[in-house]
Amino acid sequence: MSTFEELRRLQAGIGWATLEEMKTGAQHYPKISVFKDKEILNLKLRPDAGELEVINVGIQVEKKSIDYYRDAAQRAEDLKAREVFNWLVGEEAGHLTILNAEYDNRSGAGFYYDNMEFSLEVE
Repeated sequence: MSTFEELRRLQAGIGWATLEEMKTGAQHYPKISVFKDKEILNLKLRPDAGELEVINVGIQVEKKSIDYYRDAAQRAEDLKAREVFNWLVGEEAGHLTILNAEYDNRSGAGFYYDNMEFSLEVE
């Protein structure tokens, strides 16, 4: 289900789709940014940016995503909406964990997840 379809549902008074309905239709989502933060929207990396700089940008974007979805969940009055936003927080937190581990590995500062013993994706 696309963002626009969800908007149409809400405008028609149908209410939020369930998390399962959204997951099944996720492949049809248009690629849009949820950020109004100009710093993220206008983010540019130099052509000679190193791996650590690129990973750090990913870390910052994931943190902003977590904040955005957590805030949306707290403000949501509809329980289905809150469930969707909380699920998104979990997804982004998993991505953040992976990026932090990658950063630590490449900078020599920490342990890297060599073999995946468990999935960081939220089911």
